[in-house]
Amino acid sequence: LNRMGYTKKFMLLWILSLRLWSVLQNKLRQRALLRWRPVLMSSLYEQPDTLPRLSRIDLPHVLELWNHLHDSLSGEARSNLDQMAGQARIPAAVNRMLRKKNFYARLLAVRTAGNLRLASACDLLRELLWSDSPALSLAAARALTQIDSARAVPLPTAAV
Repeated sequence: LNRMGYTKKFMLLWILSLRLWSVLQNKLRQRALLRWRPVLMSSLYEQPDTLPRLSRIDLPHVLELWNHLHDSLSGEARSNLDQMAGQARIPAAVNRMLRKKNFYARLLAVRTAGNLRLASACDLLRELLWSDSPALSLAAARALTQIDSARAVPLPTAAV
C-alpha cells in the first residue's frame, strides 16, 4: 500500500466500502424476509391477529415481497394481502416514500400504490408523470390506471 498513489488507495477503500454495504444490505434483507415471509404467506388465507412491527429498515424488503405476491395472485388471496397491508400501515409508508428523493424507494412506492389502488397517492403520482426518469413516469402512469383508469387517462377532446 505504501507505493500506491492516493487515488488507488481511495479506490480500494471505496470498493471495500461498497462490498461491506452490499453484505450488510443482504443480511438486512434476509432478516426481514425471515420475519415477514411467513406472515405474508399466512395472510393469504386468514388475517393474522398481530403483526410484527414493520421497521423502516425492513420496509423495502417487505414491499418487494408483497408486490411480488400481489402480482402473482388474484381474487380473495389478493384481497387478504391488501387487508394485511392496511393492518401493517403500508399505505401511510407508501405515501411517505413517494416524497423521498431516493429513486428506488420512489419506484417501489409507485408500484405498491398502484397495487393497493391507493387513491390518496394520486396527486403525488400525477406529479411523477413529469419526472425526468422515464421509468418513474411510466410506473406512475401505470399506477394511476390501476387506481382509477377512467380518471387517469382523460380522452382528448377534438378541436372544433
